[in-house]
Amino acid sequence: MPLRASCSFPGLFVPIEYGGRLLLDGAIVSSVPVSALPDMDLIVAVHIRSSGLGRRPSSLFEVVGESFRITQSLNQASWRDRCDLVIEPEVADFRWDDFGRADELIAAGERAAREALPALRELLRQRTMAGIRKAQERRFTLPAASAQLDPLA
Repeated sequence: MPLRASCSFPGLFVPIEYGGRLLLDGAIVSSVPVSALPDMDLIVAVHIRSSGLGRRPSSLFEVVGESFRITQSLNQASWRDRCDLVIEPEVADFRWDDFGRADELIAAGERAAREALPALRELLRQRTMAGIRKAQERRFTLPAASAQLDPLA
């Protein structure tokens, strides 16, 4: 049921009732739900950009879809600011329902991930160095009472 709810866009598909609640696609609230990760040391997000129809919508489905695309585009700052790295596969030539092109979509994601590896490695290096410095500061900063150790102990 929750999986079916993940494609319940208001105006396109009826919400699903589950556990006494009506469930909608999570993108209604947050297209990239990084707010669910408040205490992570490093957040790498994958964002699937849409350039839109490129023409005037010709059906109710297209109007609703474009409305969501515009809303998500305007709300990007709310999640981007929390990310350390955002990977955006090049998928402009795909439609949201190009299920028959899954292999090509996966390949686009793999390419984008490989291209992001240098940036990810640098982030990890920086975080590792910061962690080492923090550990060294803790190791060499002893409370005054601890500084008087018995040399025979």
